[in-house]
Amino acid sequence: MESGRLERWSCFALVVQNGSMDDVSPDDENSFALLETNLADIGPVNESVKQVTFFSLCYATDYSSSKLAAPDGSGTVDFPFNKEGYRYFLVERDPNVIDRMQLEEDDGSTLRIIPSHLYRLHIQRTVTISPNDRAHELRVSDDQLTVTGFEGYRVARATHAVAKGTWYFEVNFLKQPEGSHVRIGWSQPLAVVQSCIGYNKLSYSWRSLKGTKFHDAIGRKYHFGGYKDLPLINFKHNYFYESHDEVSDVLKSLEPLQGSKIEFFKNGKSCGVAFTDIYRGFYHPAISIYKNATLRCNFGPRLQHLPVGALPMSGRVEELYVEQTLSEALYLVCQGHMKFVQILAVIQCMQSVLRGLTGKMMRVIPVKALEDNYMYLVYSEKDFKGFAVDPVEPKKIKDVADSCKVVILFPRFQMIMKIWSAEEAEIYGGDNRIDHLSRKVEHEEKFRVGEMEITALKTPCHTKGHICYYVSHSGDKRPIVLTGDTLFIAGCGKFFEGSAAEMHHNLNEILAKLPNDTYVYPGHEYTYSNLKFAHHIEPSNEDVKRKLEWAAQKKEQNVPTVPSTIGEEKKTNPFMRTTSSEIQQNVGATELVTVMDRVREAKNRFKS
Repeated sequence: MESGRLERWSCFALVVQNGSMDDVSPDDENSFALLETNLADIGPVNESVKQVTFFSLCYATDYSSSKLAAPDGSGTVDFPFNKEGYRYFLVERDPNVIDRMQLEEDDGSTLRIIPSHLYRLHIQRTVTISPNDRAHELRVSDDQLTVTGFEGYRVARATHAVAKGTWYFEVNFLKQPEGSHVRIGWSQPLAVVQSCIGYNKLSYSWRSLKGTKFHDAIGRKYHFGGYKDLPLINFKHNYFYESHDEVSDVLKSLEPLQGSKIEFFKNGKSCGVAFTDIYRGFYHPAISIYKNATLRCNFGPRLQHLPVGALPMSGRVEELYVEQTLSEALYLVCQGHMKFVQILAVIQCMQSVLRGLTGKMMRVIPVKALEDNYMYLVYSEKDFKGFAVDPVEPKKIKDVADSCKVVILFPRFQMIMKIWSAEEAEIYGGDNRIDHLSRKVEHEEKFRVGEMEITALKTPCHTKGHICYYVSHSGDKRPIVLTGDTLFIAGCGKFFEGSAAEMHHNLNEILAKLPNDTYVYPGHEYTYSNLKFAHHIEPSNEDVKRKLEWAAQKKEQNVPTVPSTIGEEKKTNPFMRTTSSEIQQNVGATELVTVMDRVREAKNRFKS
């Protein structure tokens, strides 16, 4: 499934606490709107989105609980729904705590008080919509990411919350029938769920009806933790910590956090700062739906428009693992269960946990330049070492790098000019004509930048010394390839210094052999015009038709179409489909290099 084909609008929210963003005047804040776009206009008449059928939606008919797969894979767990003032947290046996009373596991058949210190909070390994911190009427997909509303306003919160840092998540509007409304934002745990975000004093939202922010109060002070002092309850053969807070008392202790802000984005473009100096507490990403709209949440790590300096909500998981380890070590020391030697063992365990975290991945930031060029900043979130690609506007790419605190940079094909000195960056490339070239690379030469391994792929044709770079990362399963002027989305570069035989070899014998899930980052934004030509020369290709519709939406929204994938290009790029009988018939040739040459000639003549 490609979410790009289903999205009609995408609205994104970012919370910044303890941040240092530029101040926004009260006038700007009060006039906050969604780029003059009213999402209430999306109705069944002008909506191109098809009914969602590829997600299995479950409906909680039992008011008391919802079901989710058990952490150990043994089946499902019934989660009691949170209700006003009461919250429930799934727990698991704590292997670090010795049961001095030698209690056997309770099967729920007898009334027995189980000491809560024998258990610890279970941490879900991924960020999703919470199985129980939501209105029970909502229908949620099996992967806990797609939500469909029911009748009145209902709220769903994510499984993880944040209180410090810069965090980001995305929401795709899949279906918004006439009369339905949605709100996205951030919510503290005690905000009511049988309402909308922003209805009370503990949440902030943007609303689709008028494209405006919504918040009745400011926030509250709330402290997370102390779970082992909470009562332990048995619910359908599983154990939960039960927390009961008087909301009215909490609201009296509100304390603002100076410099904190909430900002909303539409399709990657900031709509301005909506709220400033929000109140201290832990905030969950949250959505609320009126009637039967359908939303798809993306908490990362793969996000379409992650702002510079922000972390995907998925990164909160690894933080919680570290926090839990620290908390357990402190608890065991205070309870007298550990000696100094054992403390060292806990420290070693913490180091193992840190090494096992999977959220430190490869980041690729596209930066638009000139008329239709792409520059890229590529770096590892683990060590913040990276490189820049085709920095035709070097100061712009350097500013992005500085904001990300990337410490090693080298550009691929364009010279650095005077923005960077030779001591600050090296220049790698495959052509001796590149000014200030530090190192000429050869075909299939490998080198490393921090956690990333880079393989040079020589692809001469557009220029004689053209190089593509295939990049893999120790913490990221999906590699990328930076293709410059060789491979575009649904197209390729002109044969300025080479032949059709060379381009055929580049595309169909070198790049086509990369894994199908490899992300493709080209040097230019030509996607819409390329797909119009692809549809012209292979009109029966349904994949091209769908992607052309998607690209038209992206063009209208003025947002990038990168990345693609190698697998997608094999389906939609006519220069990688020279074996297609329809293309061969249209160009009057069957020999593959001749087909490549004639497709290029046809593209040169094509008027989009």
